[in-house]
Amino acid sequence: MGKPEVGAIIDRRYLLKREIARGGTAVVLEAVHQFTERPLAVKMLLPQRASDDDSRQRLLIEARALTWARHPNVVAVLDAGTDVDGVPYLVMEMLDGRSLDGILIARGTMSVENTLSVGAQLADALAHVHSRGLIHRDVKPGNIFLARTEVGVEALKLVDFGIASLGDGVRREGTEKLTIEGDLIGTPEYMAPEQLMMADHVDHRADVYSMAVVLYECLSGTVPFGGNYPQVLVQLSSSPAPSLLDRNPALTPALCAVVMKGLLKNPDDRFQDVRAFARALVEASGVTPRPTTLLGLTPAMEQARPPSGSPPQKEPPTAPPRRRYARAPYVTPVRMVIDRTILEGHSQDISAGGLLVLLSEPRQLSGEGVTVTFALPATGEIATVAAIARWLRTARGQGALGIEFVDPPPGLVETVDAYVTSLGGER
Repeated sequence: MGKPEVGAIIDRRYLLKREIARGGTAVVLEAVHQFTERPLAVKMLLPQRASDDDSRQRLLIEARALTWARHPNVVAVLDAGTDVDGVPYLVMEMLDGRSLDGILIARGTMSVENTLSVGAQLADALAHVHSRGLIHRDVKPGNIFLARTEVGVEALKLVDFGIASLGDGVRREGTEKLTIEGDLIGTPEYMAPEQLMMADHVDHRADVYSMAVVLYECLSGTVPFGGNYPQVLVQLSSSPAPSLLDRNPALTPALCAVVMKGLLKNPDDRFQDVRAFARALVEASGVTPRPTTLLGLTPAMEQARPPSGSPPQKEPPTAPPRRRYARAPYVTPVRMVIDRTILEGHSQDISAGGLLVLLSEPRQLSGEGVTVTFALPATGEIATVAAIARWLRTARGQGALGIEFVDPPPGLVETVDAYVTSLGGER
């Protein structure tokens, strides 16, 4: 998987166990603290970026931004430093869950209740970020993570502040050039018009627009304007955002009108802050946001045993389970080999029976035999196992592939079962 190497010890205390995710400039790995044994996530630059001054500065800016933006709905940064070669790294809390991006690829759309919960938590995170003089500038499903907390409920975590704009109270000398040039960096489909058109002034209302795009996609399964930078710019310049009600007629006009207001081109016409946006969503829907139910995990209180002496509870009649094996969220790179063709993806769910794998270039593989290589949870050991591609769903130009293991070794089954049980995985 390339450097930084699994098995290395960073700064004499962070043992790298397995890769979690990889982007264009950095890689995120699961690590364990050598003395406390706490699981952590370490973000480091890729070797080809290690000598790039801008990339190094951006990682340090992200560490500072995350420290400044501490909030229950923002991923927590715990440490930062440089390794023996002077390459910067940052240490974050380890999250067990799935990205909103992966959830939407697998599900297509979400219920109004879950969407409003995402909206409320995202608004809480962004309101705090904005109050600290920061603008995230890259709010999108890939940077929104639904994680299981220590008390067993789902909570949203906003991640990746790599291109955040820093306010005067946060900025350090020498970073002004980076934050200005960052105006050109982002994901076009989720960028506000003023970002795309490189306006002289871009403020927190750009994040309001991006939040509206995310909610629009949760409710409709599509973004208002799709494509690359020139395609999105042409569409946005020539027409208003397509009606959310037209794309999902099951929604109420009032709720759709609120989301559409967040997508108005002129920042002065949008909601002026994310809290006003969140309040309008609740008023229009009549739905009080509650914790999401997107990970398929049993809440901690439901896992607890009844008090001693309690009368036995009769099991209610239930339909046969949909799955043979309990599953739990698990994110790690996956390599599949099919007739000497290599496909790269990353998992979203794992069970003793198989994986849910996301592919950036979906292929129809139903019924085909594959060889799957991935890192096991807890141990980080690399496993290679025969499997069958059972089904494929496509959405947003990507694919969600269901993989069933064929005769997995007992050690793999035991390791995965222990991990799934620890998270309260359900069938």
